[in-house]
Amino acid sequence: MWFPLALTAMLMMVVRRGSEKSLSSHIPATSMAWLQQLVALPFVALALLLPFATFFNPFTLSEQFYLILLAYTVLVAIDVILYFKAISLGDISIISSVISLSMVTNLIGCYIFLGQALTLLGILAGACII
Repeated sequence: MWFPLALTAMLMMVVRRGSEKSLSSHIPATSMAWLQQLVALPFVALALLLPFATFFNPFTLSEQFYLILLAYTVLVAIDVILYFKAISLGDISIISSVISLSMVTNLIGCYIFLGQALTLLGILAGACII
């Protein structure tokens, strides 16, 4: 089930990167970050209607969940602003290549934060992507 979803996300990323580059030359990075989230919000809300979507009652979630969510939110905001600043200044083909190195940091982060062992298959998959 995860593979078709990941493949679809990858194909959508192709369209997304090109459109982000063309838009970022006209709009400041911080405005682009806000606009991206604002435009995405209705689609994220509609995604809750998908058959495999699960919605949790916010009052039943733990304090740890909200602490992680807060850290995640701040880091994603910084990430999006830096990304749009980078694509407004540089060539998208080079920036995308550098961003693909996140596969290496994902493997390391999964080991450190989630305790998931590095497997040969995971390392090979990351190397293929890079």
